[in-house]
Formats: sequence, structure tokens, C-alpha cells
Amino acid sequence: MKKLFSFLTIWLSAIMCFAQIQVSSTGNVGIGDTITTDKKLYVHTTGGYDAGIYSYIKSTNAWGPAVAAYAEFATDRQIAIRGYASNVSPATSGRSYGVMGVAGNRSSGYNYGIYGELQGTNNGTAVFGTVSTYQVPQINGRYAGYFDGDTYVTGVLTAGEVTTLSDARYKSNIQQINSTALTKIAALNPVQYTMATGSAIALANTAQSDTASTMTMTTSNEDLARANKVHYGLLAQEVKELYPELVHEDAAGVMSINYTELIPLLIQAVQDLSEQVSTLSNSSSASARKQAPKLQDSTTETITATLYQNNPNPFTEVTTISYIVPTEAKQASIYIYNMLGEQLSQYDVSTFGEGNITISANELYAGTFLYSLVVDGKLIDTKQMIITQ
Repeated sequence: MKKLFSFLTIWLSAIMCFAQIQVSSTGNVGIGDTITTDKKLYVHTTGGYDAGIYSYIKSTNAWGPAVAAYAEFATDRQIAIRGYASNVSPATSGRSYGVMGVAGNRSSGYNYGIYGELQGTNNGTAVFGTVSTYQVPQINGRYAGYFDGDTYVTGVLTAGEVTTLSDARYKSNIQQINSTALTKIAALNPVQYTMATGSAIALANTAQSDTASTMTMTTSNEDLARANKVHYGLLAQEVKELYPELVHEDAAGVMSINYTELIPLLIQAVQDLSEQVSTLSNSSSASARKQAPKLQDSTTETITATLYQNNPNPFTEVTTISYIVPTEAKQASIYIYNMLGEQLSQYDVSTFGEGNITISANELYAGTFLYSLVVDGKLIDTKQMIITQ
């Protein structure tokens, strides 16, 4: 019996030495290293693709994890699983993934490479991403995802609603937009185009020293479909000449446009244009009052050619434009113009004296228009009407 016990002792010792398993007096276990660390379980390997720790589970039970980790009762920070893949200093080759999740070939629509869930009722986020080391902000709300830093999406970003932080309490140096908005907006060049695939853009901007520079990126069918889709927009290089603050250029020199902040500039341009139209309308009205044809009736009372504001205004279906044309006039018409001064329609007046015409919204389109009354070749008045959707 003593011989058998001695043999087993020697055999176990040989196995432990061969496997390099170290157990400290506190119960900490080290594998693959000659020194037991302060970790409960420490695995050290210098292998290639092989994992330091590999877990495989084949079970008929649902929600059976290959690896389960729980962190409870911590007084400060709790970390169930931490993934760390980084060099001390930046490198020009290789890849690093802190956490890599792969999932697929289960019920369609229910495959998640990485799944995060925010439990309880306290504020926070299921997934948090930051480009600042340990820069963890307090999150005022409950979110599925929260990103502290620039976020890049190569495909379509779909959202029920998109908002931009615009609280006046966090703004400074507030000034009115200068009066050049209309001129600069008019100088922009809207175009239609198709876009290169996301993989082509990524490959074109990959540093030549990087390991991916010798690789050919695969283009998916979805990526190709997006590349064939027609888009409408502006060219960043042209926008940069007029509004450089609206153009973002990344480290690879790829430019993008902040379309959201074009909206206030468009509003300012519309306000400037509206003011010009109002000035023109008032000037035309004053001129028309001086030049309007007049008719002396039997009581020596004069009848002046007059154009009234359309009613209703704005309108979505039909509106009525009323007018007065002296009965002695020979010819009268009402003209419709767009805001660029281009004539769109002409309505000849057949009833002199008091009369009206009806305009249908489907004869034009949603927008702002001008209409003028011309009697015997003289402009009587010009007014503005608006069609809404």
C-alpha cells in the first residue's frame, strides 16, 4: 500500500509539473506559468490561434451559456467579464478585439453577435462605447446604446426620430446669422449621384503599412445594392468653400457634411427672401395705386382697379382671388409666378367690375408663389400666396 501511495504521489507530481499547474496556499491557481499570481485562476499561453481558455457546451436546455460570469455585492465597480487586447504603444499592423461575438444560423431575426440588456430601474445603457480612456459620463436616461465620441455607420441608419442637442443653456457666443445666407445658399449646387461601396471606401483609406493593405475586402450583395442606389445631396468639397464649418474631414481625408445645420441657414435664406418679396410687393402696390385705371360713374365716383388677398391663405385644396377691374378697361389678366419670378400660369379676366377666379392647389405644387393683376398692360398689384401639403 505504501508503494502504491508513493507511486500515485510521484505520478501526480509529474503531471502537475508537466502541465505547469501551480496552487498557492490561498487557493489561487496558475496554469502555464511557473508563478502563481493573485488571480483566482490565471492561464498563460504562448500558442497561436488556440484559445487560452476554451469552453464548449452542447445542451438541450435553453439559455445554457458556455461561459457564465457574475459580479455581485461590489461596493464600487462590478465587472463580470473584461476583454483587453491592446499594445502598450501604437502599432502599424495586426488587429485587436476587446470582445468578439459571433452568432448565426438560428431563427431568422434572432441572431445577436453581442447582446446587452439594461436591467432594473436606474439610468444607464445596455451598450456603452467611448474613445476616451475611462471617460465614463453619468447617463441621464435609459438607453439601449450610448456612445461617447464620433460614431461611423457605413450602411443605412434607421431611427423613429433623430434629435440634435440644442439646449440654449449649453450654447455661448449666440449671434444672428449674417445676411449673406441667401446668396451663399443660392450658390450651392444640388446633385444626384451613386456612392462607392463601403468596403471600397474602407480599402482605399487603409494605411499601406497595415496588414489589411495586402487583403481584398469582400463586398456583400447589400453593399452592392447600396452602391447602385441614386442619392441626392451636395458635394463636400464645394460646401467647404462656402461653409467650411459644416464639413468634417476624418484622419483619412474622407469628407462628410453636417446637413442638419444647413436647416437654420435655409430658414434664414427664406426669411431674407420673404422680406425682399414684401418690399417688392409694397413697392408694386404703391406704384399701382398711382397708375391704376379709373372709371367715372354717373355719380362722379371713381372705380379703381384692385387686387385682393386670396382666401384662404395658406391653402391645401382651393383658394379664391377676388379683384375689381374698371368696366372701361380693354384687357385684364392675373399672372402666377414662382419665387424666382418665372411665370407659371395666366388667367384672363372675362368679367369686368367685381369678380374672382378660383385656383386649385393641384394646378401648382406646395410652396410660396406671387400673383399679379395687370390691366391694359399696367401692373396693378402683386400679392403672395402659399400652398401647403
